[in-house]
Amino acid sequence: MGCASSSPEADAVVKPPPHAAAQPKAPSKEGVEPGAQNGAGATASPLYAAQQSAKSTSQPAPPATPAATPPSPSLGPGGAVNQSLKSLSANEANAVQATLLKVSTLIQKFAEGRSERTTPVQAVRRALNLVTADCRAKYSSVSVLSETQEHALLVTAVGVPDTVHEGNRLLKVPGSNSSVERILQKGTDFYYWQPATPGPTPSDWSALASAAGLTYVAAVPIKVSDKVIGMLTVGFGDTAADEADYIMFPTYLQLIAASLSSMVKDNSIPKYMTLVKDLHETQDLDSLMHKVVQHLRTVLGHSNNHHVWYRIGLTAPNNTASTIFDDLTQVPPTLMQRTLSNPTGSSSFKLLKEVQAAGGVMRTVVAMKNTVMKIAVHNRQQVMIPDVQKVINQSGNVSADIFNTRLIKPPTSVLVFPLKVKQHIFGVIFCMSSVQSDFSDVSPKLREVCEVMSPHLLFMLTQPLANDYKVGAPGVALRAWKGLGGGRGEEQAYR
Repeated sequence: MGCASSSPEADAVVKPPPHAAAQPKAPSKEGVEPGAQNGAGATASPLYAAQQSAKSTSQPAPPATPAATPPSPSLGPGGAVNQSLKSLSANEANAVQATLLKVSTLIQKFAEGRSERTTPVQAVRRALNLVTADCRAKYSSVSVLSETQEHALLVTAVGVPDTVHEGNRLLKVPGSNSSVERILQKGTDFYYWQPATPGPTPSDWSALASAAGLTYVAAVPIKVSDKVIGMLTVGFGDTAADEADYIMFPTYLQLIAASLSSMVKDNSIPKYMTLVKDLHETQDLDSLMHKVVQHLRTVLGHSNNHHVWYRIGLTAPNNTASTIFDDLTQVPPTLMQRTLSNPTGSSSFKLLKEVQAAGGVMRTVVAMKNTVMKIAVHNRQQVMIPDVQKVINQSGNVSADIFNTRLIKPPTSVLVFPLKVKQHIFGVIFCMSSVQSDFSDVSPKLREVCEVMSPHLLFMLTQPLANDYKVGAPGVALRAWKGLGGGRGEEQAYR
C-alpha cells in the first residue's frame, strides 16, 4: 500500500493504476504528453501551458519577426488556448479539447442546479453526483478547512454509506497523516493513492478504500485565490479506473475543484465548520445545548431576530418522555410572560434571573403524550404549525412541549424538526416564532443544519458526555415518566 503525489520530487509522469495497463499506450510523440511538474509542485498540462501563454500577452513583446511575416494580433485567453493547441500533436489537442468540453458541460449543469432552490450542501452534493457519473467514479466527497487550516470537516460524500465516515467527519489536520495534511505540506495541486505505490496510506483513505472497494483515490485542493479552503476527493473501483488513466485527469479534477470553490465558500458552509468544531470542544451537556442554540441562531440568520427562538428536546430511549432544554439567554423581555412585566416579588422572575446567572439553560421533563414532538418522531419528519392557538381550539389539546415553561410566552407558530442519524431519532429542534409564520425561509436551512450537525451532536452525547446524557437528560425523563405512572412530569433544573 502506498501513496504518491505531484510534488516536485515525484516522478513527472502521473502513473495510472496497474489494472488499467491493458489500455494501449500511444508513444509519447504521438499520444498525450504526461503532465509535468512546475516549481510549486502542481501538475502542469497542455491546458496549463495554454493558460500561461494567455498571461504572457501582457509581457514585453518578443523580438521582431521578419518583414515577410505579418504581425500577430493580440491574443485573448481563447486565442491563447487555440494558439497553444496548434503546438500540440493531434492526440494532445483532442485530449485538451475533450477535457474542456467535459468540464464546461459539468459547469453548466452545476449552474442549473444552483438556480433551483437548493441549500449550499445540497448544491455541493448535486455537483458530486454529476462528477461521479461523468467520470464513472465510485466515490466522491468535499471537505472544508477551518480558517487556520487546522481542521477539516467532511461536508458531504456520495457513493458510500454514512457509516464509513463515522467518527472521521471532523479531522484535526496537524499530525493526522491524512490526505489533507499531505496536500497542505507539499503544496501540490494533485495527490493520488493506489495499492501498488510505496509508502503509508493516508489515514483518511485507508478505511475508505477498504469499505468502498477503491483501488485508486485522487484529491485536489479547492482554492480561493491561492488559499486552500477545501478538498475534492474522487475514488475509483476496478471497473472504471481507466478514467484515472486518462492523462488529462489531474487537469480535469483541478478545473472541477475550481468551479466548486464558489459553492464551498458560501457563507453557510464555513459556519458549519465553526458549529461542529465548537461542539467537539464542549465539556458538559448544558453548555452543549447552549452552543447548539446559539449556532442555530447564527447559521439561520436569527442572531438579531427577537421574534424567533429555539429549544432542543432529547428523547428517552423508548420515546415515552423527553427532556427539553430552553436557553433563556436568547429570551428578550418582549418574550417573557406578562406577569414578569412587574417583577417585584415574582418567583418566576427570580427563577429566570437565577437560571440566566447560572448559564441560562433550563431543563424541563415532559411526557411525550400529547406533544408535537411525538408527531415529529413518529412520522420521522418535520411538523409545522403556523397558528398554534387555532390548533388548540380545534383539537382541545395543549401540547406539553410547547407550553412547558411559564417563563416564556407561548409561541404563535412552531416548526419541529427531528434530529436523526441514519434511522435513529434521538431528539428534535424547536423553531418558535412570536409572530405568525410558515417558516418557508427556515425549513430547508434547518433541515441542512440538522443533517450536518446531528452525527457530531450524537457523537458528543454518546461518547464524551455519555454520563451526563444517559443520566441527566433522557434518563431523568424516563424516570420522571415512570414515577408519575406515565403522566406528565415536570422537572426543572439549571446548573
